Formats: sequence, C-alpha cells, structure tokens
Amino acid sequence: MIKAIREAAMQHINLEDMAKYWNNATEKERPDWMLPLKVAQAIEPTYTPDANAAAVMASIGCSQISIILVDDMLDNEPDGAFREMGTGQAANMALAFQSLAVHMLSHLSLPPQTVEHIIGALSFMNLQTAVGQHLDVTTTEWTEVSYWQVVQAKSCPFYAWTFAIGAYLAGHPEYAQLFRQIGDLLGEIVQIRDDLFDIMAETPAPDWLTGGNLLLVYARSNEDRRQLSRFERLVTDIRRTGNLERAQMQLINDGAVEYCSHLLREKAEVAMKLLETSGIKNHQPISLLLDGLVNNVAAML
Repeated sequence: MIKAIREAAMQHINLEDMAKYWNNATEKERPDWMLPLKVAQAIEPTYTPDANAAAVMASIGCSQISIILVDDMLDNEPDGAFREMGTGQAANMALAFQSLAVHMLSHLSLPPQTVEHIIGALSFMNLQTAVGQHLDVTTTEWTEVSYWQVVQAKSCPFYAWTFAIGAYLAGHPEYAQLFRQIGDLLGEIVQIRDDLFDIMAETPAPDWLTGGNLLLVYARSNEDRRQLSRFERLVTDIRRTGNLERAQMQLINDGAVEYCSHLLREKAEVAMKLLETSGIKNHQPISLLLDGLVNNVAAML
C-alpha cells in the first residue's frame, strides 16, 4: 500500500527536494496514514482500497509531514529537519506539503459532497493542530487543565479527523461523528503513551525541562511538600548522573506511572464501548489498533 501512496503524491510533486523528502518518508509503512482505511473496513468489511484511498492516505501523510516540520521548529528539536535544510526551507517545505494534501484531494474521483467533506475535515485538522502547537509552546504553567487543553488542541485533531475521513471514504458520513469521538480518544491514548515513553526513556527527554507531560503534572500535584521538593531538585539537575533514575523511581512510587497506565486502559475501553454500541459489526480493525497501543505500553513497563 505504501507504494501506491508514494505514487499518488509523486505525480504532483515538481520540487526536487520535496520529492526526495517524500521518497524518504515512504520507505517504510506508515500506520498513521492508514487510519482512514481501518475505519472504512470497520464500516464496510469488504472495502478494498483503490486510487482514491491511496490519494487520501497520501494527503494525510503530507499533512503529518507538514505538522512535524513546523512542530520541530517550534520545539527547537535537536534532530529536526530544519537543522539541515534551514528554518526558511523547512517552513516552505511544510507549506508545500500542506498545499499538496489539499491539491490531491481536489482530484479525487468521488461524489462532490464526499470530496467536500474530506477536504473540510483535513483543512480543519490542520487548523486545529496549528492552534494546539501554538498553545504547546506558549503554555508556561502546566496544570491538569492546561495539559488536557493542549492535548485536545494539538494531539487529538489528527486522529479525530483522519477517523472521520475514513467514514467519508467508505461512503457513510453518518458515522463521521462517532469516529471523530473514537479518534479523539485515540489521540489522548497516543499522547499518554508518548508521555510514558518519553519520561521513562534512558536519556532525559525535553519534557523534563518544559513540564508538558502528564506524569510530571501528576507528580507536581503531590500534597507531600517534602517529596515534591525532593522531586523538583532532581528535575532541576536531571542530567546529573543518577538523578534521572531517581526521579523515574519516584514517579513509579508516587503512582504517576500507574495513574497514566490506568488512564490509557480506561480510554481504550471507552472507545471500544462507543464502537460496540454503534451498530457497527466489524470491530477488529479498531480493537487491534487499541490493543496494540495498550500492550505496547504494558511491555515497556
């Protein structure tokens, strides 16, 4: 499928650097880009992807690339593409990929109303994500409220709207709202998983300094001032030998890790309950996706 996705975009690309970037991005399978297909096959088990599906998934890939290019600049990521190509080139590349996404959708051989729905969903996804990226870099005080505001604005739109696009692609717009809800939950699950992986990594992640991580938000709600003070001292000098391991152990002992793990499982259960009560019979594409995320975290822990 990735070959068809690659070709769907390549026929519209006339910038050499952009073509090289796209070819590199499509050297391996991209599960996030395939999300509309999972939804379409949940609704219509016999749904077979065609050239329209490849173009839709390519447009989602282009949008995700544009989001990552910009996000890396906003976060000043040490391995961001802008380090090699420069910020101006990276910004221009992001604009080109986002424009290409909409351009491909405008050439779909689907009913006009379906094309309109898909373009609207993708455009709103990009707009909402941009709002979320802004909130992420301008939030100075990370509380549980501000954390979930950023997650809802930054992490959830991609999954919510790619799921809705799957319903449109299958020719069932009546399921778009349902799958937006499930996609919202998936976005939260992915963010919680990423938070766990980042904080429990063997080297200090940027989250330790920025504070925008659910485990850190939970830890800083600790009413035991002595424990909190000890934790903050570790975080302040997190790169000092032994401090990362001590801070991670405190997160385990204080229940932050278990809290996030429980929340992840709970959200997966809510998503499955929505699907089970929807009348849709083929749950497997979505249940396998959710189980994979939950089991991935369980294996890490």
